Amino acid sequence: MPGLVFLFVLFALAGFSYLLWRIRWGDPPRNGPGVLAYHKVTSFELGGTWITPGRFASQLDTLLRCGFVFIDQDDFLAVLEGRRRGDRREILLTFDDGYRMLASTAVPLLEERGIPALFFLVTSYAGRENAWELPLPGRKFDHLSWDEVRDLGGRNISFGSHGRSHLDLTRLGREKVREELVISKEIIESETGRPVKSFSYPFGRTNR
Repeated sequence: MPGLVFLFVLFALAGFSYLLWRIRWGDPPRNGPGVLAYHKVTSFELGGTWITPGRFASQLDTLLRCGFVFIDQDDFLAVLEGRRRGDRREILLTFDDGYRMLASTAVPLLEERGIPALFFLVTSYAGRENAWELPLPGRKFDHLSWDEVRDLGGRNISFGSHGRSHLDLTRLGREKVREELVISKEIIESETGRPVKSFSYPFGRTNR
């Protein structure tokens, strides 16, 4: 019985969260590519932003069997800019934060299936542990170093910015926001030799 109560509460919370999301954002567009966002692909951690390698591979294979097509950042942006017609069965696969473990857990699975991906990097934490997650046991993860980023650049991975310091931009002044946006872009371009064309808002928080 306690297990059933727990499941009921879990599903109720999930339903309530989804309702709030729909009220805030409305229905997603249905006539163009979708974006599927991940963070960590690892065996376990005390948090809600991880998925096991086995489950990740299963999700990819299910989507492929159902006829979905994974596209890269350039194809996705071409749809947004009206340079090509998108399809609702196209997906851009993204990873926030640029964790080091992705090079050994997620990227090999993507390469086996010929799937491109977009990694959003936090420039101040390259090669370091982050400082924004709750300090729970087993939650300290390193981020990709610049050498590792450059290696992945040759493996069908593109890069966008996730800010300089992973700060909530809605709580910052204009000049600090500019630093988070502009400096992170310049650093990634300098380290990779590639233009940065996209940005993922830390914590998903935005304002005008």
